[in-house]
Amino acid sequence: MRRGMDAVNPEERLAGDGWFGALRAVLLPGRCQLCLGKLPPGHEICPACWRDLPWTGSQCRYCALPLASDGVCGRCQRHPPAYDAVRAPFLYRTPVDALLRAFKFQGRLVHVRVLARIMSDHVQASGSRLPDLLVPVPLHPSRLRERGFNQAVELARLIGRALAIPLDTQTCQRIRLTSAQSGLTATERRRNLRNAFYVRPMDLPRSLAIVDDVMTTGATVASMAQALRRQGVERIEVWVCARTPD
Repeated sequence: MRRGMDAVNPEERLAGDGWFGALRAVLLPGRCQLCLGKLPPGHEICPACWRDLPWTGSQCRYCALPLASDGVCGRCQRHPPAYDAVRAPFLYRTPVDALLRAFKFQGRLVHVRVLARIMSDHVQASGSRLPDLLVPVPLHPSRLRERGFNQAVELARLIGRALAIPLDTQTCQRIRLTSAQSGLTATERRRNLRNAFYVRPMDLPRSLAIVDDVMTTGATVASMAQALRRQGVERIEVWVCARTPD
């Protein structure tokens, strides 16, 4: 039996081609981005899908690793990270993982607005003082040409606009083309990213936030934070959409 539009599975909803998903979003305004159900005015995700999103709960106050209760995870106790805090509204689970893959690998930029808004709201709800600058994780030039856009830049641009924070896409550069991080151990990830980032010598503000889509072991943002620390940045937060449960 043919299912109704309101019964479409979120994974199936996000699995289509990028151009088709973007066209459908235009032709079907007022529909939930996840289930295509009808939306209340002013919303992009319906209340039912919103409740089912994998929101983060208790976590490490440094790396945002999920914990049984708020505190500091064993890894951060043994080796304090180069950054001061991670802000992540979601765990990297269904349907957020599919939403981010569609955004990142299929060019579904239609999703970036709602993701950036949720990230902005999450940062504001933390009560932390806002940083002076946003620095998205850069792609190597060859990877950028291949993908056509940098997902971290797209998120940071809208977050910066919402929170009135300047965006810098030039100071930090990825100078070494690294292997894909997926499938590597934590040690291999750190080795893979050694000396991958270069920060141009210049006067940087005392505080900034690194922006990316997903954080797994934290090797990427740690390598970038170390390079920024060497240029005198005192406080570094990491803002990501989702944190893997490890």
